[in-house]
Amino acid sequence: MKVVIRYETERVTFNLSDEEARQMGCCVNIDLESIPEGERQSRLQEACDEQFNRPDYNNWHKFWRHQGESKAQPDDEGEELESSEPLMSEVADDRIFKKDMIEREHKESYDAVCQWIRKILKPGVAEAFIAVKIDKIPIRKHVTETAKPGSRSINRLWEYP
Repeated sequence: MKVVIRYETERVTFNLSDEEARQMGCCVNIDLESIPEGERQSRLQEACDEQFNRPDYNNWHKFWRHQGESKAQPDDEGEELESSEPLMSEVADDRIFKKDMIEREHKESYDAVCQWIRKILKPGVAEAFIAVKIDKIPIRKHVTETAKPGSRSINRLWEYP
């Protein structure tokens, strides 16, 4: 009995004995004993096509079979490129390649928010709000850093009414 199975880009034909055909039938969940002799090969081939020769699996396999190996090409002078690091298309999370851009966007957003706060609030209050709420500096630490030596504002911090 002959069965054709597709492997990557080639088709491989197996000549199976009756015992091997029965084992193959068990693998693809069909009982060859209950099928008439003339239909066994066609039914076994259909089952193998359904399970092993699926175009969607083969297309997926063709696309992903080399994943993880660098696709780096030699440069203009013919020298090999450093291929120990993966390319952007080869990693699951590509933020590492965009680190500078992400940091720049974060800084621009931070500056825009701070500018808006400074525009709305009085200067001293705006700086205190930015330090405490945005920069997450504890209130006591901010007060001790910004208070002038000898001023009463630092002393009032420790006094309770």
